[in-house]
Amino acid sequence: MGVGHRVVHGGPQFVEPVVVDPATLAKLERYVPLAPLHQPHNLEAIRLVAAELPGVPQVACFDTAFHRSIPEVAQLFALPPRFADAGVRRYGFHGLSFEYVASTLPGLDQRAAGGRTVVFHLGNGASMCAMRGCSSVAKTMGFTAGIGENQPEVRARICRDARWLGIELDEDANRAQRQCISLPASTVASYVIPTDEELVIGRHAERLLSCPAGGRGFRYNPGSATRPEQQ
Repeated sequence: MGVGHRVVHGGPQFVEPVVVDPATLAKLERYVPLAPLHQPHNLEAIRLVAAELPGVPQVACFDTAFHRSIPEVAQLFALPPRFADAGVRRYGFHGLSFEYVASTLPGLDQRAAGGRTVVFHLGNGASMCAMRGCSSVAKTMGFTAGIGENQPEVRARICRDARWLGIELDEDANRAQRQCISLPASTVASYVIPTDEELVIGRHAERLLSCPAGGRGFRYNPGSATRPEQQ
């Protein structure tokens, strides 16, 4: 038995999912100022599970981890270096969603999986990720909810504005909510892939907790010093 969590910010340190212990929880507290609307709630869920189910191992999966492959020059803003040193950089989010899409590409389109692909996350928040060989190389962020999966009008506008890339929209396929919405003759293929972040978290939790050394949980005592002070 184990519990997997989506944690929005892993900072520059956490590049893959980890089994959580008190030291890890303390490190993740440092990133609260970088994601104040999400990080505190993500970490509180871990504490609550530890308090109610002591000894049950927990795995933290980070929305930033997938994008740690982005070159440093693409992470930096046009600001003095002291800001980057303080943590102000483009980390990239929606990583669990993009990781899921990347995992489906080899079975869907080998050319897209091995080459240059732009993936749109249009759900609870909107962003794009440029991938090369299913690895993140550039990221942009925005806002909107479920529009990529559910709004043919938005998909049509995106594809029409991207015709210069060689995308030819199949209007009937788009309206019918099919997976491939580009014409067979289109130079660039366009797919609608409903994301499944929970499945990615479950896979990571199962992989880590199936290792002999990965199944150790920790007991959280709300009155003890193991809980880091919130910033």
